[in-house]
Amino acid sequence: MSSLPQHPSRGDCPCPICRRGQLSPLTLMEAIGCDNCGHLFEVQHQPQRDRVSLRAIDQSPPPTWRWTGRGWQPTGREDVKISLETWIAAVCFTLVPTAIVATAAYIFPPLPGSGWSAFPLIWTGLTFLCHGSCVITLLMEYYQVPLSSYFRLRPFQ
Repeated sequence: MSSLPQHPSRGDCPCPICRRGQLSPLTLMEAIGCDNCGHLFEVQHQPQRDRVSLRAIDQSPPPTWRWTGRGWQPTGREDVKISLETWIAAVCFTLVPTAIVATAAYIFPPLPGSGWSAFPLIWTGLTFLCHGSCVITLLMEYYQVPLSSYFRLRPFQ
């Protein structure tokens, strides 16, 4: 098992994605895989820093982790930065549909005293939340925030 970090014992290298499975080398391949979630990883040795890092080769963009001695630490993306135009597009994607719905609710208000008088406010709020959640999901994907891993329970040992 020369492709795994030297710090963990032979069968004790946890998967950085699911945190439940163990990493093991794949036969006739220069990759390792998790026995629980099935993700594939490429091991990158950095001898000048005495570091070992993993890169998931079955995801796009591929997230990377480095070994800290006790576990895997996610590394940030240094190769690409989000441009100002992308931030402007994200804000416009969130605010323009919300403004259209709010303007329609202002121009065509519900009848006074009707049971649906709160609907335009709820509709405007839901439009903002839905478009904003799309932008937040894309940002989490870009910055490689493994939200699903944070909420999974670790197995009892």
